[in-house]
Amino acid sequence: MIIVYEYMANGTSADHIYKKSGNSCFLSWEQRLKICIGVGRGLEYLHTGTGINEIVIHRDVKSSNILLDENWEPRISDFGFV
Repeated sequence: MIIVYEYMANGTSADHIYKKSGNSCFLSWEQRLKICIGVGRGLEYLHTGTGINEIVIHRDVKSSNILLDENWEPRISDFGFV
């Protein structure tokens, strides 16, 4: 099995919250709120709105599993498929 992720130019939200990487920048409270809302919408979609009979429960939501694209839009990653 292979899992392919889209490149996320701004890394993870953990990089910016905890300043782990050299290219991290300060996130304003407005940016943080938009990221939280985006993650909430993504989780709601996975848990209820996929349009199929099966639901997806992400059991490992944390800042290092939230990827940020070039527009600071969050993407949920690391579903732990085995």
